[in-house]
Amino acid sequence: KFMYKHNIQRNKRAYTLVELVIYLALFTILSLVLSNITISGYKAYKTVRVNRDITEQSSLAMEYITRTIRSASDASSSSTFDTSPGVLILTNSSSTTTFNLSSGVLRISETTAGGTTVGNITGGNISVSYLMFEKIVTAKSQAIKTVLTLTQSATGKSETFYMTTILRDSY
Repeated sequence: KFMYKHNIQRNKRAYTLVELVIYLALFTILSLVLSNITISGYKAYKTVRVNRDITEQSSLAMEYITRTIRSASDASSSSTFDTSPGVLILTNSSSTTTFNLSSGVLRISETTAGGTTVGNITGGNISVSYLMFEKIVTAKSQAIKTVLTLTQSATGKSETFYMTTILRDSY
């Protein structure tokens, strides 16, 4: 009986110090790799989100400006052309629309017989750092070239967008 008990105790195996160090090293390496993958993924997500925000704001702003220019009959001489921040004043038979920059926000003001409506086109964490309008006049028509630079405030990332639009009622 004595031998039997002794053999049972000898078959119990515990981890040695070398094995614990190896397991701990493998766990540490695996943790570092997974942490780096997670951090890289988060950075990529932030970059994509910033690009998406800038693209969405620029699309909205340029689409609104383009639609308004196309429906206008004239770009007023009171507009501020060829400089930033530019001011664009458009007229048609029923309203006058003004685009301008105020504290980094692209604003629109529309005056009709019923009164004046004012609103922001851009906002949030995206600011307009450059806005210029250029009036192009030919013998047959008028066009407005718009240059718009948007900047994401937290990262400082900027993108510039260009659009040239012909006034429909000008030809």
